Amino acid sequence: MPEEMLPEENASHDAEAPAAEEPAQAAAIAVEEGPPKHWYIIHTYSGFEQKVADSLRSRAEAFGFDHQIGQLLIPTEEVVELRNGKKVTSKRMLYPGYVLVEMEMNDELWHAVKATPRVTGFVGGGDKPESVNQALNEALKNLSWSRDANTLRIVFLVGDAPPHMDYPDDVKYPETAQLARRNGIIINAIQCGSDTQTTQFWQEIAAMADGAYVQIDQSGGMTAISTPVDAELARLSAELSHTVVPYGNAARQAEVRTKQAAAGAADADRLLYLNIDRAEYGAKVVVTGEGELVWDVVNHKVKLEDIPDSDLPVTMKSMTQEQRTTFVSEQFAKRKELQTKVDELATERAAHIKVAMTQVIETGKADSFDLRVAEIIQDQARRRGIQYDLNLQGP
Repeated sequence: MPEEMLPEENASHDAEAPAAEEPAQAAAIAVEEGPPKHWYIIHTYSGFEQKVADSLRSRAEAFGFDHQIGQLLIPTEEVVELRNGKKVTSKRMLYPGYVLVEMEMNDELWHAVKATPRVTGFVGGGDKPESVNQALNEALKNLSWSRDANTLRIVFLVGDAPPHMDYPDDVKYPETAQLARRNGIIINAIQCGSDTQTTQFWQEIAAMADGAYVQIDQSGGMTAISTPVDAELARLSAELSHTVVPYGNAARQAEVRTKQAAAGAADADRLLYLNIDRAEYGAKVVVTGEGELVWDVVNHKVKLEDIPDSDLPVTMKSMTQEQRTTFVSEQFAKRKELQTKVDELATERAAHIKVAMTQVIETGKADSFDLRVAEIIQDQARRRGIQYDLNLQGP
């Protein structure tokens, strides 16, 4: 690419130009700014987060799109552990298998990022970044919400950029917020960073859906508490991921496999969140969304015999109908057994966290964001006649 030359102040070669001529004023040079950069989340092979970040930066420099890439973040958290009766502070990865990238978004750059080795895609439906409007609407309409009056129903909207209001097929957030309010679902908005335009939208969304607004630093910095049972929960999480059976067309199965990989590396909080009864027939989810055969068959969403061979995973195509039924039943039985163990460890983990959190509060090192969210949940529960003992101040 030829180097761009700036115009000379005096392009004339006329030697007779009068010496007394006033010096020419410097011409203003218009610099065209590129498209704005926003934050996106890319999913990677677990354990290769730093390699992906380094590779993406190298590729950006080599192929000339480094000016379109901003920051690359691998969020970490400060962990307080009890080892031999002593508190030890260390850092661990906050979201294993994920890298946050600040970038411009266009088709060419999207493909360049997705082609980076060990990147499985962008987080979001169809591997394309989703809008706030779409995410909110799908959270309300695509999840199975409890109708129990004693259940607190909350959506946490977390992000750093305002919603796109120009997407023609989106259900806009005011309509979704009204739907949430009619169904007793609270939307709490957590803003990452301090963008003033985002603040306006986040506060409005929270107010419309009877929720609260909280702002945190872009880099996170939250304090987490590790417990002695976390390693066992991680092992159970990996085993549970092996009970996932993708089905549907190739794209749907690929999407479920990506979620399956993420589920296998899920932290304890994510695992315990999913390990909740969400259906009449006792099945519990391992991955969310559509296309997981065990969940759909057990919950009578689909009949196994009605699924065409082309929509089955390769391992099931050669099975007889009887073998397929047995296989799904065995996967479900194994899942229930593992999730029962998770339930037992959840109680033990909660006790450890309660003790550790009390100690952190007493030393004055409690994270203000954690306490603020706990206070919000407690207040929102109280307003609905639900009593939660979150032990915010210790004994």
